[in-house]
Amino acid sequence: MSHVCDTVGVVQIQFRFARSARRHRISKGRAWEAMQNAVLVAIDHRADGRAAGIFVGTDSRGLELEIGIGGNDDDSVIWAIIHVMPYRYSKHQQRK
Repeated sequence: MSHVCDTVGVVQIQFRFARSARRHRISKGRAWEAMQNAVLVAIDHRADGRAAGIFVGTDSRGLELEIGIGGNDDDSVIWAIIHVMPYRYSKHQQRK
């Protein structure tokens, strides 16, 4: 996994890109751009019992991206980006 960092308040959060996040061939840079203006649209409960936040944001080209971010069970400041894909193909778009 590779990672990027962001500071929220006084806590530095690390985002690690899982291999699954690259499945749709969206670059990490474009995903990071979309994360800067992303809003939470859903919370999915995964098969392993953990929840993942589904965010939608727009990159510099104007493409809306769906970004799935999963956390750990502990109070860790490391979050995993487990999913990135164009929002127009998303099942969450149908819920509007």
